[in-house]
Amino acid sequence: ERKARPAKPFAVMAADMQTAMSVALIDDEAASLLTSPAAPIVLCPALEGANLAPSVAPGQCLVGIFLPYTPLHHLLFTQAGSGSADSDAKGPRALVMTSGNRSDEPIISSWDEKGRASAAQKLVGVADLFLVHDRPIIHPVDDSVVKCDSGQGQGQAQRLPPLMVRRARGYAPKPISLKSAASATKKLPVTLCLGAELSNTFAVMRDSLVFVGPHVGDLKNLDTEEVYAAGVTHLLGLLEVTPELVVADLHPHYRSTVYAESWRAKDVEVVQVQHHEAHAAACMGENGFEGSALALTLDGVGLGHDETLWGGELLAGRPGSFERVAQLAEVPLPGGDSAAKEPWRMAAAHLRRVYGKGWTELELAAFADVGRGQLEGLEQMMARGLNSPATSSCGRLFDAAAAVLGFAGPMLYSAQAPMELEALAARAGGAGAAAKLLQEGAGYPPCALSKERGRLVLDCSPLIKALCEDALFQGEGKGGRGKGGRGKREQHEAGRQQAALKFHEALARSWAEAVATVSKERGLKDVFLSGGCFQNSVLTALLKGMLEARGLTVYLHSQLPPNDGGISFGQAAWVALSGRWSV
Repeated sequence: ERKARPAKPFAVMAADMQTAMSVALIDDEAASLLTSPAAPIVLCPALEGANLAPSVAPGQCLVGIFLPYTPLHHLLFTQAGSGSADSDAKGPRALVMTSGNRSDEPIISSWDEKGRASAAQKLVGVADLFLVHDRPIIHPVDDSVVKCDSGQGQGQAQRLPPLMVRRARGYAPKPISLKSAASATKKLPVTLCLGAELSNTFAVMRDSLVFVGPHVGDLKNLDTEEVYAAGVTHLLGLLEVTPELVVADLHPHYRSTVYAESWRAKDVEVVQVQHHEAHAAACMGENGFEGSALALTLDGVGLGHDETLWGGELLAGRPGSFERVAQLAEVPLPGGDSAAKEPWRMAAAHLRRVYGKGWTELELAAFADVGRGQLEGLEQMMARGLNSPATSSCGRLFDAAAAVLGFAGPMLYSAQAPMELEALAARAGGAGAAAKLLQEGAGYPPCALSKERGRLVLDCSPLIKALCEDALFQGEGKGGRGKGGRGKREQHEAGRQQAALKFHEALARSWAEAVATVSKERGLKDVFLSGGCFQNSVLTALLKGMLEARGLTVYLHSQLPPNDGGISFGQAAWVALSGRWSV
């Protein structure tokens, strides 16, 4: 409550591995990460019956675990509080941890320093006690986060490698090589890559090495922008270089793109790279791939070349010459940015494709707290195209599905609704259980495929209709959720879990069919998966297995996040692999 963070998961620092294993399912890969020099927070399946407060990670089946990595942390666990008569008394076995900041603001790295946001100014009233010292923190850095779900519910065939979610302390700015045939014959310019607006990172490419800075976060306010600019200056100074080329996103209003103009004013060339092309280039560059391939980029939204909001895209080609060959069918984004925060709006947009204006009559729980006038107003807004830009976003499709299955109200942190939808599917057995759905004839129909303007379009209406009918049948109507005794509530929750899994399976099957179709047409057998939706282990495991069963080679991220934290590296890879620049 004090941190205004009612739903976003917290991390748990365990005193030792034994304590960690009493809270979460930790396999050899997770244990190796936890005890590595980088010592990241590792997302692992929470153990049923573990003595963990539900408010630590509400709505999730994973918990973030990490071990002490500084002398101070060890002291917290090995000594009792001051005044103890027993000098050998043990401290707590586990602590719920969070960064020293206010929600959505940068880490505070000073106690009481004039001219800077300080703990004395901002955290009084949030924390009860402060431990301070006289050593200045020159460069504050977030903890890194790695997802390692131990294959729980995925099945051994679909088991995924550990996935970087946030690359910061312990990893950044360790360079990633982009050695290519182009860089072997041409000297690349020193390139500053400014990343995206959300989950921002920046990067500097020197020769064929890309130094990706630590996670900055969402560029939402002045404090974060100042930390971002200071971080860029710090990394350039650390490497002792001056940019000869600056790369920004195609969206003109991203704060990172606006920042690029300050370099243009210094007569440095600025080039803009489309968001999903940067995602594709990031996965290709990270895997050392040169040549043409297919790249499936699924995320929230990014400005496309046609000035619509992309987010569910299949690209063919190579950096510098990608072609958009398949996409999700466009729906309105009613209310613009508000639609990214209130999933019921996206449910309305997708249900409207199925039921027309009759969507306003659907008795769904997500609409229960929305006034009748607001529903009808949203319908008018979409009908007239007012503040309802077209989008092919897959991230917003997940928002819609979560709302249909009962997620009500606004999201309290980024991607909350899709994360809870993934957790439902994982509890139903994940990818390992999905094959049984089709064998039993219980799966949802896939998206309808059609050819429009020379590319495949996936219309998710059949899938959304089946999901909605299931939700209504299970009593996910207004006021219906949670009624009845314990047995009925458990039955209801099991139905939601099955519905979430069927949604994941049908969507993966739809994209697998689309990718296979384009692969056959283009003769391309290599497929790269990138974008924030591929943080979803259930979707990724399903799709990877389906594509490989069709004889395709699938590449994932490993050193970088698939989310927008990898965009800055992708911008560098786009420059290096396109072969257009040299000095």
